[in-house]
Amino acid sequence: MQNVYLKSGLCALIILLFTFNLSAVEFHLKLAGGLSHMNLESVNKSILDWVAWQKKNAEENSKWAFLGGKTTELHQSFDFEGEFLISLNSLLSLGISAGFIYGEITNQDTQLTIERFGNQNLYTFPNKVNAFPIILSGYLTFPIISWLKFYVKGGAGIVWAKYFNSEGRKLIKEGTNFVYPTSQKASSRGSIYRGSLGVLFHTESGIDFFIEGSLRRSKITGFQGENKENITGKLYTYEEYDAIIDIWQTKINIHAIKPTGDSIRSVEETEIDISGFSFKTGIIIKF
Repeated sequence: MQNVYLKSGLCALIILLFTFNLSAVEFHLKLAGGLSHMNLESVNKSILDWVAWQKKNAEENSKWAFLGGKTTELHQSFDFEGEFLISLNSLLSLGISAGFIYGEITNQDTQLTIERFGNQNLYTFPNKVNAFPIILSGYLTFPIISWLKFYVKGGAGIVWAKYFNSEGRKLIKEGTNFVYPTSQKASSRGSIYRGSLGVLFHTESGIDFFIEGSLRRSKITGFQGENKENITGKLYTYEEYDAIIDIWQTKINIHAIKPTGDSIRSVEETEIDISGFSFKTGIIIKF
């Protein structure tokens, strides 16, 4: 379905080009970078539940003690984009862009300290989400004064996404390194829709500057990948019950078949929701 949308957009672009005066057409390269916020509801639920499980597990063991730590939800990301623009006239422009959205929480962002039998250990739960969108967009530009313009744009496209998580631990002792009993990585693709508002600062040098704010919607499912045990399959989100300490924990794991059982509930294919907003700045170069 995504290929159909992309081909339809390219056909519409070609038709529009032939309906305008080609001598008035201008070409530009737009380069942007900034910060982005992603929803990632299921990912952050698994992070919070992992913390809750670690705390309760330490509390329920008489020779263990939870000593504290910090955890960060995964929302903030970096957003980079390059876009080829075709200005059909002073009002209307078309663009095709390729971008990279990168969000990660590292070992340092999810460190919990637990004492086990007199030895202090660090536990971590790093997570990472990458997205690679290709978007066809239309621009409407409105001049304010000679050197300042306001624009709105909207577009849709395809996004490829990758997800990674792992659980790490190490003894707090000089010379020790983290070991990772579990880890997995999976990828998929989906659709992305975006709307933006921007302000353009014109210069006589042929290089203009802009500031842009965007909203996007993209919920991606159908992830498949492989875990550390070399098991390949689909990425599932579910709750698992630990009867020993009486707690339900949200998990995101790869399984060859859909997980079932009395201790499993709310099973569904993982949805990675990269919907959110971004603020970017950059330059536009005229050819």
